[in-house]
Order: sequence, then structure tokens, then C-alpha cells
Amino acid sequence: MSPALLSRAHAAFVGGQYVAALRDADALLAADPRNVQALSIKANAAMRLDDADALLDALSRLHAMRPDDAAIRRNLATTLNRRGNRALDQLRLREAEAEWRAALALQPDHREARFNLAGLLRRAGDGATALPMYEALDRESPEPAVSIGIADCLAMAGRDAEAAERLRSTRIPDDLRLSAIGIATRCGAIDIALAQLDGIAPYADRIGAILATQHVTLMHRRSADALVAACVDPQELGERSPELQIAITQAMALPDTLSSIDEIDELRDRFDRGLQRLVETFDEARLRRCEPRIAQVVWSNFMLAYHGRDDRDLQCRFGDWLHRATSVLGRDLAPMAEQRRPGRTRVGLVSGNWYYCTVGSYFGNWIDVLARMDIDLHLVQFGPREDGQTREFAARAPHFHLLGPDVDSFIAQTRALDLDLVIYPELGMDQRLFAAAATGLGRRQWMAWGHPVTSGLPNLSHYLTCGDMEPANAQSAYRETLLPLPGLGTRFALPPAPVRKSRSELGLPEGKLAVVPQSIFKVLPINDPIYAQLLDGDGDLRIAFFGADLTAHAARFRERLARAVGPAAAKRLHFLPELSRIGFLETIAACDLMIDTLGWSGGNSALDALRSGLPIVTCPGEFMRGRQCATMLRLLGVQGAEASSADALARLALQRIGDTDFRADFRSRVERGLDDLVNDAACDRALMTHIENAIGG
Repeated sequence: MSPALLSRAHAAFVGGQYVAALRDADALLAADPRNVQALSIKANAAMRLDDADALLDALSRLHAMRPDDAAIRRNLATTLNRRGNRALDQLRLREAEAEWRAALALQPDHREARFNLAGLLRRAGDGATALPMYEALDRESPEPAVSIGIADCLAMAGRDAEAAERLRSTRIPDDLRLSAIGIATRCGAIDIALAQLDGIAPYADRIGAILATQHVTLMHRRSADALVAACVDPQELGERSPELQIAITQAMALPDTLSSIDEIDELRDRFDRGLQRLVETFDEARLRRCEPRIAQVVWSNFMLAYHGRDDRDLQCRFGDWLHRATSVLGRDLAPMAEQRRPGRTRVGLVSGNWYYCTVGSYFGNWIDVLARMDIDLHLVQFGPREDGQTREFAARAPHFHLLGPDVDSFIAQTRALDLDLVIYPELGMDQRLFAAAATGLGRRQWMAWGHPVTSGLPNLSHYLTCGDMEPANAQSAYRETLLPLPGLGTRFALPPAPVRKSRSELGLPEGKLAVVPQSIFKVLPINDPIYAQLLDGDGDLRIAFFGADLTAHAARFRERLARAVGPAAAKRLHFLPELSRIGFLETIAACDLMIDTLGWSGGNSALDALRSGLPIVTCPGEFMRGRQCATMLRLLGVQGAEASSADALARLALQRIGDTDFRADFRSRVERGLDDLVNDAACDRALMTHIENAIGG
């Protein structure tokens, strides 16, 4: 050890030069890792610099050397707790949980770490585990946030009267009013919810609280109708714009994750009745009493498409109403010019998804295709979201416009571009864009299959689709006239091939492992019997899903699958957290077989599996959105990967997961044909032909 360097580190710390002190302390520790004085300087300097990683390193080493030192243990627990807070802020929920549990392993009575962990468990829908933690905190030192946690856990358990009584006995501060309103509404204690609403002064904030409560109660399969009826006059509902949003939410909101097949019928019946009520109540005369702003009807029936049913009728009825509503509510917006300006035909590619995502990967190539045509191309991004991919797309487009985020301003600015043809790569994923399309942004409007279901809007004339993926009677499912494109319909931007990693590196179980690499809302309940049959048929098989995230939706999904397969087989269900694109590719590459999903087939996920060399089994569905993967495999010439029914898919998966000949043939065909599949010039020519036919007519 260098006494001079130690003295310099100490002097730097005393003099407030914490960066220098930390640097010198690290230099000392490189030579003598157990130097207590250097570790103390490092810990204190890191604390002043708010460097949680350096502080953790110093305190962890000190604790290893002095495990009985209460002060070191307490400081280390506090550091871990703060790291958990930071992870929570960045939505790294599993990491936050691990940090808080590590803090409690060191100091079991650490109050903030216990409170934070209880809150995370409650957020994940695990009220049974969170409740005793909150009750222990309450016995030690009552406080409103703990009381709210107890009430929420009681409500989750169906103990509504106890939850309401807990709320009544708690003095609720302003920052907890929204939580209290949601809990009280779920419990049927509308008097408590109204009392808390009375404490919210700005009108817009009150309406926002009701909207938030509607969504929370829906997640818990409760109704907020009683709250709406108690605080909003039905005869005046919609007189102000936020109240119209309440009416739409009340009529047609759908949960993100389904509980059972039977629930689909119940939800669609409710949606049907709510839509009818909305249409009858908000006619033109009623809408004219509302504020003239499109923002109040920002809505899309995104989750409706994830029921596996024919949505045309419901989408068209809503589309007709939304078009009428936006025509009335947008009466102050400048209309589109009837006569176009002279010059080349102006075509707009308009989306809220011109960034690194599935829509960008599928349709980014269209920028290059249209830029080669004798047209004036405008690429429009409905902001504010943008990233490096956005800037790359912008550089490839003759004209780029980052507009928004206000929908009324966006409509006015886009209309000012005087577009002859607007093409939406997707409609339905961005609620603002759906309302804008209902209003109309160009003299003609088309859409593509980025969200593969009919828009139902009367002012969209054509639908660009993957013709090879559509069934024989495809047109019957769409309001728009179909314009078929060959193959994938576009040149897809494949990601780099993943680095091969071991199962242990990726946290995956050994043995036979199938994967269902879809977002959990795409795994419809009709798939559950397949997984039960698979696990019953092979006692060594495990199935990996996404849905490990600590949210109530993910918890509901895990519970649904566990019920479907039974308690013994449920131990062989493996749930994955949300991953980066690279992590996703590495993970699926380490699995043995991808099982495609019924009702909503893999598109981007299937292409990622092909890129990773992962064999797939599939069963084509009734609609294009359930036939993407099967079509890809047929175009690649893959044999023996397609089943004709759900039962057959389960049997096929059991056969293929250990079939080395199938795996070798599958990979060989993919290696020979994938580049041609995703880079087919015929897609470009077909797109240009459709546009040329349109603008020439």
C-alpha cells in the first residue's frame, strides 16, 4: 500500500474532490483489495457522488470483511433498496424485486425495502403475499400509504367490506386519492370514491381520475358504471370533451388479457351492447353540443382483434359512428382541398411507428420503393416518439415530417400537405392515428396489414395485404377492397443472426424445451388445451412463454395457463421476462421448437425464429392474422410442419420436438430460402403497380 496515495485520497475527500478521491481509492484497492481505509474512502466518495454501483461494491467488500458490523449492514441494505428504486423507475421490475429482497436478507426490518417489495407484489396481483407485509408495517407505524396497500389487497381477495372500512378510517393525502378512488369503486363504496373526487379541484383532473378508475376496475373484472352514474349526469354526458371519453370507455373497453374462452363471448356481447348505446346516444345533434375537438374520441378497438373472431360487423358499426363523430367534432378544422395543387401526385406514408419496431421492420422498405416512383413522397411520423431508426427513415424519404402529439394539430398539419393518397402501414395500434384516419388526412386513404384486421372506416377504400396469406373468402372479412401483394408483401429487415448461448447463460431449463414467443395478449385461450396435451404427452417437456413480468395482466395469464394444464404440469411452464430484440433472438435460438399460436399467428416472431434456425410447427387459422406463419413455411418449402387442427398441432409438436431429421431439413430449407422470402423484388413491383393504377385512374 502507498501511504502517500492513501493520504492523497483522504485529502481529496476532505477537500470535496470526490471524483479524485474515488479514483485514488480504486487505485489503492487494485493493489490491496481488503484495504479498509481505501474502502471507507470509496464508500463515502461514492455516496457523495450518488454512484450506487461504486457504493455497492465498497459496502459489499466491507460487509464480507466485517459481517457483524451493524452500521455497514444497514448502509448496504439502504444502498440495495435505493438500487431497487432506480430499477423500478426504469421498469426493470425483476431487478427491483431482487435488490429489495437482497436488502431484506441483510436487514429484515428495513422498513422502506419491505414497503417497496409489498408494493411490487401488490402491483403483480399477489395481494395474498403483500397483505401480511403491509399489516406488519401498519402495526409498527401506521401511515396512509400502508393503509391504502392493505385496502387494495383486501379488495383483491374479495373482502370488499373490510377494504371499504379501511379506506374510511384512513386520512387520504392528495397523492393517494387516485388509488383510493379505484379501490373504493371496485369495492362498491361509491360514497368514498365521490368524497375523494371532491378533493380533486381541476375539472380535467377529475375526469382523468374517472378514466383511470375505469381501466383499473376493468383489469380486476369489476365495473365503474356506478361511479360514472353517481358523478356524471347521463343527460349531460359528453357536453364536455373528457366526458365523451368516459362514455366510450364505459361502452367498449376491453381487458388486455383474457381469462377463458367463455369470457370472450361475454366481452363481445358487452361490447356490442355498449356500441349500440353509444351510437344511439351520441347522434349528430348530441355531438354538436360537445367541444369541437377530435381528441375526445381518440380510441381504437385494438384488443377486439385478439378474440379470434370475425370483427367486420363490429368494426364497421364503430367506424361509421367514429367517422360521423369526427366530422362533427372536427368542424373547426380546415377541410381538405377539393382541388389538388399542381405538380406530381403527393403520397403520404403515415404512421406513429416509424421507429425500431415491428412496423418499421416490415414497412421501412416502402420508403425506398415509393421514393423511386414518379411521385412526391411524404413520410409522416405521428410523434413524439422517435429514435435512430426514425432518423434513418427520414434520411431516405424525399420529405419527412415529425408532427404531433396533439391529434387535432396533427390532422391540420397533415391535411396542409395536400396529400392525394395516404397509406397507413397500420391502423388501430395508435388510437390517435385511428381517429385522425376517421377524420381523413388525404383525398384517398389506404391501409396495410400492420394491425391485420379491417379498420371498419367508411373513408378507407383499399387494404394492402399479403395475398398468399389470405384465405379463399378473404374479402368477406374486410370493408376495404383488398389489394394483394405476393409473399410477405414487403422486403422485411432481418436482424443480425443471434450469438449462440447456453441455456444456463440465458436462465433457461435444460431438456426438451418448446417456446411460444408471442406477447401474452396474442396467446388466446383456445391455445391452452394444446399446452395441456403437450405436457401430458411428454413428462420431460417444458414450455416457455413470455409473461414473467410483475404485472397483474401477466399474473392473470400465468394463472390461466396453470389452471389449464393442472398443478403438476404447471411446474414445467417457464415464463420469460420482456427482452431486448437481441436477447429475444438469443433466447429462442436456444430452444428446440416454436409452437405457433392459433387465432393470431406469429409474424415478426416467426421471422425471428426462422432467422435463429428454430423449427416451427403451426396450424393455419380462419383469417389472415392466423395464417402468417403457415404461409411463410409453405413458401420456404418446409414439409411436415403444418397441422390441420388444434389436437393435430399438439400431436405434431410432440413428434417434431425430438425429430433430428425434421430439424435438419427445416434448417436446410430456411438457409436456402429465407433471404429470397424476405427480399422479394416482386413485392416492390406489386406495390408500385397498385399505386400507379390508383393515381393514373
